[in-house]
Amino acid sequence: MKFILTFCVALGLASAAQACSLQSVAGSNEQINPKRIDAMKISQVITAYTNVARCKKRRQPLEFSAKLTKAADGHAKWMGKSRKLSHTSNKSGYRTLRDRYKKERIKFRAGAENIAQTARLTIPPGESFRILNASKCQFQRSNGQAIVPHTYDSLGKELVRLWVASKAHNKNLMNRKYKKMGAGIGFDGKGPYCGAYFAAQVFTD
Repeated sequence: MKFILTFCVALGLASAAQACSLQSVAGSNEQINPKRIDAMKISQVITAYTNVARCKKRRQPLEFSAKLTKAADGHAKWMGKSRKLSHTSNKSGYRTLRDRYKKERIKFRAGAENIAQTARLTIPPGESFRILNASKCQFQRSNGQAIVPHTYDSLGKELVRLWVASKAHNKNLMNRKYKKMGAGIGFDGKGPYCGAYFAAQVFTD
């Protein structure tokens, strides 16, 4: 049996074809506590925003998968801990995407993985900002508005924005052959501007 795996990486600090509604996720407006990340919640939020993006291009929605979420979350947490944005880890038995699928007993003929890194804070992409007190994580937008940490909703939206804006990532995200997805995030507390999130999004047919 032939297996196809594709990969993409996105980085960031930083018209609808039809009416597409966002599926609500309970507690999505809760600010993320990096020490107690709800893996299922962030995966559901990312799935919801992914499905809005797919809907706008007349793609069928992807099914949320707990197994794929577990595979993605484990790798995202490895990236956060190692502070390394990579599709390949040094964790025994989890080195490649295929290995991670195998560990979670995920059956597939084709699969893909998007990864990304973005700030813990809601720093507007491409916009200048002021550092008021770096040690206390106090930052301010050019209009005087405080820059606050991400909620599950704002982080999920930002990650999908990054992937959609990238041709290679968007190809995975919009692929008609994929039916299921899962996602996860890891945290690097030593990242710039009070830490950074590492994210993984995975798909199967």
